[in-house]
Formats: sequence, structure tokens, C-alpha cells
Amino acid sequence: MSKHLAVVGSPISHSKSPAIHSAAYSVLAKDYDYTKIQVEKNHLMKFVETLDVDWLGLSVTAPLKAEALRLASWADETATLAGGANTLLRTKEGWSAFNTDVYGI
Repeated sequence: MSKHLAVVGSPISHSKSPAIHSAAYSVLAKDYDYTKIQVEKNHLMKFVETLDVDWLGLSVTAPLKAEALRLASWADETATLAGGANTLLRTKEGWSAFNTDVYGI
């Protein structure tokens, strides 16, 4: 059974993330699918609540980064200091939030 991941935000139609991630998963022989989903500001929690256990994580773009941090049950120090998260990872305890934007800069 395939595991699911996505990039979420608004706008999102321009995102190249699905092509990049799907290529990497193919090379690594991972049974993951990665898509892009339009999620409007203040609707991330509502969207996340619809995800079943086959969802591993989300890449989060504007304008949802502060909301991603608020919904997480745990956040890394960088996300906390930056006031937003660009990655949500499902764990047994809930969603963990990370900010990798700072390192990318």
C-alpha cells in the first residue's frame, strides 16, 4: 500500500515539488506518492483532520506556515524561533513540525 505525502498551500498549481519528490522516491524504491493540494489560509487544520494514517507528511508553503506550527504537537527549535514550519511529519504522538527554510537560505 502506498504512503501519501503532499505539498500544500495557496497558490500551489506552480509547484514542481511533486515531480522532484516522485523522482527521488522512484530512485529510492519507496512506495510513496507525492502530490500538490490547494489549501487556503486558516484551513490547514481542517484539511489535516481528513487525512488517514497512510499520510506520512506535508510540505507546507505560504500562507500556511504559522498555522502548521500551531497545529503540531511538537516543533523543532528552528520552527519555534522562526514562527512557522514548512514540514509536518506524522508521528505516533501526532504531527511534528520542522522548519528547513532557515537552513536552505
